[in-house]
Amino acid sequence: MSHYFKLLALEVRRFRFVLAGMMLYTMIIEVLALAQQINSYKHRFGLTNGVTDEGSVPPSLSFANLIINTQRGFALAIVIPMAVLLAYVLLIWYRDWLGRHPFIYRQLMVPGGRTPLYFAKLTAFLLFVFGMLAWQLLLVAALQLEYAWLSPEWMKAPSVFTDAMYASRVFQLILPLDFTEFLINYGFGILLVLLAFAGILFERSYRIRGLLIGILYLVLNVVLFIYSTHAFDGFLYPDEQLAVCLTIFGLEVAAALWISLKLINRKVSA
Repeated sequence: MSHYFKLLALEVRRFRFVLAGMMLYTMIIEVLALAQQINSYKHRFGLTNGVTDEGSVPPSLSFANLIINTQRGFALAIVIPMAVLLAYVLLIWYRDWLGRHPFIYRQLMVPGGRTPLYFAKLTAFLLFVFGMLAWQLLLVAALQLEYAWLSPEWMKAPSVFTDAMYASRVFQLILPLDFTEFLINYGFGILLVLLAFAGILFERSYRIRGLLIGILYLVLNVVLFIYSTHAFDGFLYPDEQLAVCLTIFGLEVAAALWISLKLINRKVSA
């Protein structure tokens, strides 16, 4: 167990500056996007002390409505870090094989077996993903303070936190408020990571032949899971269809773990 925590700490240290950079990038883009939208709205009507040139007061704009008008900025702030994390699924393994004296030599030969190495990489990646999610929640709370600070009184309108979260299409995807939808989205995401890890280990074990096997394995599992979610429409009750999907999900997760651990312990070499 201590071997696992040491490997986990190593993975976190190796990625910490990239993670901090992504957090800083997301914060800057979202803060600037919100400030630009507030200033744009204030100057749209030719305002003087909150009154237009025609002498009328413009309509207020709630925090949730402001986010609706800032879809592109929030998408830019979130999509880039998501792309970096997706790329890291590959990098977390392949960087250890880079260089004249690959670091993987030391990792594979450390006493304690290779299983902790696999779970350390998996846990580290999940920590980075959920760390970014927690950071985004904190940013939404901070953006509410920015809205209250920059917006004049005539512009302010009440809105609840959940309205703000549902206002952005990107937020709806990465932070669904329905707990079942959250489990489905991230359960499928974790399954994809496990399948990708298995595909990478296939390639590291058998090289070109393994690459083809890994791609085929990934595609077949994804197709099977997606097919199972729609194949029984009209034939099974919703609870029965859910049970079928969960069974297939559990079998694919178990198979991906079993294959990955077998490959890393018996086949993967430096």
